[in-house]
Amino acid sequence: MRSELVNSFITRVNNTFPKNQADMILNAVDMGLGVPVSDMEECISIAELIMEHKADHIVITALFLAPLRKIGGLDHKNILDHFGDATADLVESLQDQSLSGTESRIYQRENVRKLLDSFSRDIRSSVLMISLRIFRLERSCEAGDGDIESLARESMEFYVPLADRLGMGAMRSRLEDVCFRILEPEVYGNIKEAYEPIQIEDKKCLDLLRDVIEKLLKRNGINGAVHGRTKGIYSLYRKMCSSNLSLRNITDKIGLRIIVSSVPQCYSVLGLLHTYFQPVQGTFKDYIGLPKENGYRSIHTCIYPVREISHKPVELQIRTEAMHTDAVFGVAAHWLYKTEKDAAMEQNRQLNWMRNLIEEHESSESHDAFLDRLQDMVYRDEIVVFGLGAGQMRLPAGSTVLDFARRTGRSNGKVRVLVNGKPASMISKLRDGDTVALESSMETQ
Repeated sequence: MRSELVNSFITRVNNTFPKNQADMILNAVDMGLGVPVSDMEECISIAELIMEHKADHIVITALFLAPLRKIGGLDHKNILDHFGDATADLVESLQDQSLSGTESRIYQRENVRKLLDSFSRDIRSSVLMISLRIFRLERSCEAGDGDIESLARESMEFYVPLADRLGMGAMRSRLEDVCFRILEPEVYGNIKEAYEPIQIEDKKCLDLLRDVIEKLLKRNGINGAVHGRTKGIYSLYRKMCSSNLSLRNITDKIGLRIIVSSVPQCYSVLGLLHTYFQPVQGTFKDYIGLPKENGYRSIHTCIYPVREISHKPVELQIRTEAMHTDAVFGVAAHWLYKTEKDAAMEQNRQLNWMRNLIEEHESSESHDAFLDRLQDMVYRDEIVVFGLGAGQMRLPAGSTVLDFARRTGRSNGKVRVLVNGKPASMISKLRDGDTVALESSMETQ
């Protein structure tokens, strides 16, 4: 007999997914009723977390089948026949594929390799593993379970940068905050306590500014949604450390996201905002024209709001609904809005990065060296260079002309190199704003 918890979850699934996808999930739920009640309750809790982050029906189906597979209630062929190869492969990826946080660094290195292999076959397995880690840490934290510091530490080292690179901003922020709460409980508590009175002041400013911008959009015939944004506790702490600022003096604690229907409207809104408000010099960033490495797209700018309410600048992010979904949920939500072709292209891009990460893992001298390399790959500084005929390009700081040439597919053959109109070599280091021209021998004749 189904419990109230199960019935409530079934209703939510039916209200969230198309019928054929909901039926697939609920078939797995029915099969899962044979596992202990505590396991089913845990699966539902994790499934609801995953659904909050917009994961697809295959991920959720695999979650409910995994306990049955583990106790021998289903074999790989059963799952393959009834649910397809993608679900079957995801279920296999969940079998003994979690970092324990208590093993030696050598064991962790071997386990990380297994995880990366799994992620490189289907990027959705990373959504499952990150969700499982969030659930375990949050539940342990609330229950006051024993020593989970090592689990939180390796989550910060491995899962947080991974979630960031895969565009899963909401999961990354949630994981960062629970890890910070475990690793630095006193600092976490102090920032949280100090932030509460500041939030009251900030909310007053945001509410007024939201109302003004909504009226501005309407008056100019633009249909758009305006949402508030606040930083997580760990994100605030990191900004305080990196900028040597007090909590009150951090300028981007709060912000507004303006969601419109098209890319041209994003730029129209930017023009309106810079006309109506005073922009803060040096804060404009166009991640639509030149997306971040993880695919993030949005326009960022800071403006000074109404003076009598707040003297602090407020960050505004302007994007389309698809960009917003991608920024918050990343690879977990590609099925929601992308065409099958676009989703496949995006998955291939992420899979190629994951395979490159495997190569970095294999070439690293130790587990610690690999984690350092992962941090560098995700959080490294970037430069923007301009290529004649190649448009703008983001490259890691310290890149050379050869790195640029490889990105443009012109690293083979004899070429004449010009940087800012002056002769240079392939090993010349590039600086932010450089213009690069690569002329083949045919072009110079």
